[in-house]
Amino acid sequence: MWSVGELAQAIALATTSQFLASFVWGCGVSPEMVGGGEEGRSSTPESSRAAGASESPGCTLIEGDEETTRVVEKLKRGVSCWKSDEVDMLEEFKKAGEVVESITEGESEVEKAGGVAEDLMRYLKTSRGVEIVQHEDFSVHSKDYDIFHVEEYNWEDNAVPQLDRCYRGMGSLLDSEFRTMFNLTYNTFNNEKEMDTQPFRHAIWFYVQRISGIFNDDYDYQEVNHMLHRGLKTYCKKVCFTPTMVTYEGFLDLGVNLAPEEKCHALLIALEARKQASLLWALRAMGQR
Repeated sequence: MWSVGELAQAIALATTSQFLASFVWGCGVSPEMVGGGEEGRSSTPESSRAAGASESPGCTLIEGDEETTRVVEKLKRGVSCWKSDEVDMLEEFKKAGEVVESITEGESEVEKAGGVAEDLMRYLKTSRGVEIVQHEDFSVHSKDYDIFHVEEYNWEDNAVPQLDRCYRGMGSLLDSEFRTMFNLTYNTFNNEKEMDTQPFRHAIWFYVQRISGIFNDDYDYQEVNHMLHRGLKTYCKKVCFTPTMVTYEGFLDLGVNLAPEEKCHALLIALEARKQASLLWALRAMGQR
């Protein structure tokens, strides 16, 4: 029988492990094929070009240039110039989670890798080939569960003290980690300097928490659909829920042109938001027992 402190520590370790593994997959790093005379599959620009991708990371489509220009213009104008004041935030919350592309179709990168990854598949599928963990989109209309409202249980006032009581300093340490990533910025966007990128960064954070079922009354969910291209939404959703489906080509083309370090920054924001969401659900459930 585990103590409450041991359970809280295990949950923190599990979410951190998921975060680290998903970051690797999110960068397009996947297992290489070895043996059998086959060439290793390397997550490098050379292999991406061989597959028909552009030589310039993040500049694979004209659509990406247009989307980048659109986002830059909105960031320069400021949110007050393009948001409406008369909206239903719950309806905007629902619309923010809409993504056209499926994140589960096709083979995962583990399955494509062949020999070196065969042993890994036993942890992902049963002997009959059925996936052990299957993703199901959060439904705002579900009768089995409710939307998580942060005014009822939030990170700062509830989760952090709860974690600190279970394991001294753990909640404060995680809080510092989340605050750093939530506020981190270099004030650049693609080739633009001295940009206030907060609406874009926060759109990623709250979009990921939205598809994790968490509703924050203090956030205007209009910003999600204004700031995030559907390609970036799909990428964020994949790295958070089905990271083995992410390819290097997918990392290169997010639908918006960003420098490699900016893509890694966006990835970190998405995964930190997912980590916090997982902790919120788990810790609230612990407190209800």
